[in-house]
Amino acid sequence: MTVLAPSLHPLVPRLSPLLSAALIALIVVSPVLSDQGSSPCPITCEHGTCVTAHTFQGPYCECHAGWGGRGCNDPFVICPDGVKRCFNGSECRLLKRSVGESAGVRNYECDCSKAFGISSFAGHECEMSSTEVCEAMAPSSAHAFCTNGGRCRDYVNPGHAHPGCRCPEEFEGRHCEYFKGTAPSEEEQSDGDGAEELEEASKVGKVGQEGGDEKGGAPLIVVVIMILAGGFVMVFGLCVALRSSLSDGGEEQDGTLSPPDDVDPDGSSTLPGASATTGEDFTNEVRGDQDVLDVNDETEII
Repeated sequence: MTVLAPSLHPLVPRLSPLLSAALIALIVVSPVLSDQGSSPCPITCEHGTCVTAHTFQGPYCECHAGWGGRGCNDPFVICPDGVKRCFNGSECRLLKRSVGESAGVRNYECDCSKAFGISSFAGHECEMSSTEVCEAMAPSSAHAFCTNGGRCRDYVNPGHAHPGCRCPEEFEGRHCEYFKGTAPSEEEQSDGDGAEELEEASKVGKVGQEGGDEKGGAPLIVVVIMILAGGFVMVFGLCVALRSSLSDGGEEQDGTLSPPDDVDPDGSSTLPGASATTGEDFTNEVRGDQDVLDVNDETEII
């Protein structure tokens, strides 16, 4: 006896093997996808929002206005043309010889010398930070530096012209700030670009050196004056001492002393209220006194 298999209900669809495999894969992968969507962002967005959408580049930061970079930590400004961005505190600068200026279009560039004071940045948008400073004994420089692994051709004193950089093969420019073939042409750069910065830097350096000379010269003058004054005092003291010693030596060599006020040059003494008496008069007086004494003695004997 033959038993027939029960037939399926006409409303129940028949699944092909390929469709069945796709459904199984979806059931297995869906929990993994849901876990990834709920996982925290692996990068930090300082001024932006982390996006964990499944793209070929993975999670990324959607930065707020005025911020860029992978972590939204690079500030920038938008130039008046609405296109050019200037990073790291640099300022927009109108190209004086702009290509589209005749048609009423103004092009801008970034003035990297204004980036964060004396920090060293270069590039189309001042986004390239320095990797080597070309000023001797200086931690940073506003004009003499190299980026992207470039090496200084020489090291100069602060304020002197930038000596240039030896750039890697894929970079070019005075600071190695441009990818090969992307450096702006001379016509598109503002007047004095580079040369103006060097001239300004040289002026700053000269002013600084002159100021340093003036500040350093004042103490030197004071020291010289003090030395001269001390020498003058010493010479004057020696002259006074020498004159005094010569005067004392002259008196000792003469062997005489100045006579007192009451002794006359002839040796007699003249006392106040008494007449001057010579040596002869004094002898006669003594003899007269002796005669008087002799007469008195004879009188007493008689």
